[in-house]
Amino acid sequence: METFLTVIHWLVAACLVVLVLIQTGSADMGTAFGGGGSSSLMGAGGGESFKKKLTAGFAVVFFITSFTLSYFIKSTTGSVIGGEDEKAAEVQAATAAEKTAGAPAATPPAADPAASEKPAAAEEAAQ
Repeated sequence: METFLTVIHWLVAACLVVLVLIQTGSADMGTAFGGGGSSSLMGAGGGESFKKKLTAGFAVVFFITSFTLSYFIKSTTGSVIGGEDEKAAEVQAATAAEKTAGAPAATPPAADPAASEKPAAAEEAAQ
């Protein structure tokens, strides 16, 4: 079933690319906002409506197959990424072990002599 859906998914993706490429573009910006519909050859609807509907149908099928394939993959591996959860857990365990085993004691930051002189200078200037 998963192989069949993958084949359908690739075919639909290829059809989407072809359909988008064969559609004609708008002549100017006015047509993008609904203007210029009456100047088309086949009226306001135009001859492109079938291609647009077909593209929308293929897009819906593409999304359905995408979600279905991701569901199948997640149900078989436990993750869409596929095994990355186990690797991430191993890396986290290894870094936690390194931190606890060989970590030096935390040292306080060195005192900044310039920082201690500034408040004293500010107090002198204030008086």
